[in-house]
Amino acid sequence: MVNRDWEFWGKRVLDTRKMAENKKFIFLYPQKDIFDFEIENNACTIRLSKWKERELKRRLRLAKNKEKRRAVGQEYQRIREAVFRQIYSTGLNACINQRYRQNGFQVYYALFDDQEISPIIDLSPQDKIIYVGMNYTTHRTKRQDDTCPYPDQEYILNQLIPVDSLRVAGFHLWDCVQKLAKASFERGIDTLVDEDLTEMFGHIVLDKEFRTDRFPNFKPRRMRADMFELFMEKRKNCPWMWQDW
Repeated sequence: MVNRDWEFWGKRVLDTRKMAENKKFIFLYPQKDIFDFEIENNACTIRLSKWKERELKRRLRLAKNKEKRRAVGQEYQRIREAVFRQIYSTGLNACINQRYRQNGFQVYYALFDDQEISPIIDLSPQDKIIYVGMNYTTHRTKRQDDTCPYPDQEYILNQLIPVDSLRVAGFHLWDCVQKLAKASFERGIDTLVDEDLTEMFGHIVLDKEFRTDRFPNFKPRRMRADMFELFMEKRKNCPWMWQDW
């Protein structure tokens, strides 16, 4: 005689596992040159310790020529970049872990065929790296019509099958991320872009109210009313983007 209670709960466990397997998070193009660009361009927003700031400013005042002042300025920038790189890496990996791994999402990193994953990323043993069927040089080489070729979005999505829910992040929000999210949505997949974890991350990670365990953290309502209207206008026909701002 079949134990119906056991049959029911056993099926529930299997269904839960299936749901977990079919929830995917993908981060597009976590490669060294893109992260280096983001860190270099956002490190200027960080403040060092008061002691270090005073020391570097004192050295700038004492520098006797442009060459020495330039050398001190470059050292200052290198220090800020090193500090910001650590903050950026720690925050990004915490977000991926708390928002996705801990909530049953399989984590994927998508790379161009000739690229390696950046040391910024802390890989977990269960994470997967996939390649998109195009090398970076080809993607960056403009065609006669002044456009660049892109990887086949269907080829990328096929590597994620089976997938019922997809969360997309990486570089860049209105380019590669947008293309993959749109293709995913059109397949009928529950799709959402995590805008925090795109090029927006460098702007928001230092915010005192930033939370690694939730999305979104960006606060567009701080904009002027006309800017907020433009912000919403751009996404109103993109249901894979967060709408409830």
